[in-house]
Amino acid sequence: MHPALQNLEVINIISSHTKRGTLPALASTCRSFQHPALNVLWRDLQSVETLTRCMPGDLFTIEQGCMVSIQCLVSSEY
Repeated sequence: MHPALQNLEVINIISSHTKRGTLPALASTCRSFQHPALNVLWRDLQSVETLTRCMPGDLFTIEQGCMVSIQCLVSSEY
């Protein structure tokens, strides 16, 4: 591995200058880029829709143009 890729500051700069559409590919190239690229990708979400697509499909539904929770996210049983 190139010594520059062992410097987290260099990796953060590369990630911050990468186009948004290519950040997932950058995050999957190697472990060195994974966290910095994902941090940049998730930092400025345009909407919560992107986040909800990462959750199980039966958790939310759309009613009258609004996202509605179907299930409780936190179990009350301890």
